[in-house]
Amino acid sequence: MTRMGVDFMGLPSGDIPRTGVWSTSGMTNLIMVFWGMLNTLIFIGLGIKLTHVVPISGADIASFVLVNVGMFVYLVYATSNTRTFIRGKYWIREQSRSDLNDIVLSAACMPCVISQMGRHTVSYDEHKGVCCTDTGLQPGVEVDITARHHHGSYRLW
Repeated sequence: MTRMGVDFMGLPSGDIPRTGVWSTSGMTNLIMVFWGMLNTLIFIGLGIKLTHVVPISGADIASFVLVNVGMFVYLVYATSNTRTFIRGKYWIREQSRSDLNDIVLSAACMPCVISQMGRHTVSYDEHKGVCCTDTGLQPGVEVDITARHHHGSYRLW
């Protein structure tokens, strides 16, 4: 998302900082930490109830479901927005309803969609992918994100 110039919701924006808390990766990391903390609190509460032989209520289950379904909805929304942006930037046409297709694919097979977007925006034959960096590439590697027709062996759309 950072290397394409979109915000943490997958929407294009020209004034996003590349690093820091307000950057795309910073905001995404904050959302992930908040989600993890909520799940931890829910599990601690469930553990306390189980050790004191208190029955688990519908509210306990609903809180777990709400937190995790909410996170899934956010991930599908951000992933489908980013996919739509990439298709528009690289002039990738779909034969069916593109926006609905982006949502369905993002929900059904998110890891495949994310890896497809990564392979489409940079050639991993030329640049090594690195975990825990803002762009997913080695520090100092900048890729050209100007709109262009796609050429290459890693085209999947």
